Amino acid sequence: MNNFKIVLTGAPGSGKTIILNRLKQEKSFSDFLFFDEMARLLLEKNPEYRKNWHDFHVQIFEEQCRQEKEAKNKSFITDRGTLDAAAFHYEIINTIKTTFADEYRRYTHIVHLESSANLGDKYYKTDRIRTESIAKVLEIENNLKNIWENHQGYMFIKAEKDFENKYKNFLNLILDKRRKLTNE
Repeated sequence: MNNFKIVLTGAPGSGKTIILNRLKQEKSFSDFLFFDEMARLLLEKNPEYRKNWHDFHVQIFEEQCRQEKEAKNKSFITDRGTLDAAAFHYEIINTIKTTFADEYRRYTHIVHLESSANLGDKYYKTDRIRTESIAKVLEIENNLKNIWENHQGYMFIKAEKDFENKYKNFLNLILDKRRKLTNE
C-alpha cells in the first residue's frame, strides 16, 4: 500500500483540530499516525513564545520535521505542515533554509480547510490560543493558499455553516483519494 502524508492546513477557525480528532476515531484511518498542531502544543506549554515569533516558528519547524521523520514509512495526517509558519511570518523561510519544492516533497496531499472567519463573526470564535482577528485570519488564509496551491495534491474545502457538511466533504474526498491510490 502506498503511504499517505496528508497535511490539514487552514487559517485559525478552519476545523483542523476537530477533523483530526474525529479521524482518530474512524476505522478507515486506524493504520494512520496523527500529529496534533505543533504550534498549539508549544503555546500551551509556553505562552512566552508569543514574545519571540522567530524562535517559536523555528521550534515548530524542527519539531514537525522530527515527528515526521520518526513516522518513517507510516501514513500520517498532520494538523499543519512545515510551510504553514510562513503564512504567519513569511521571513521564517529564510531562517529554516528550505524551499517550497523540498517541503512539497514531504507530503502526498494538502487539504486546505477554509476558515469559519469567511462566514463572519457568528461562526469564528477565538480562545486563549486562537487570538487573531477576522481580518488577520483572512490574510493568513490567503497566505496559506499562496504557499500550498502549487502542490500537486492540493485540495480546498469550503467553510460551511453546518460543520457536519464540511466534515463529510473532507472525509469523502480523502477516502476517494485513498481508494484511487491503492487501486493504482
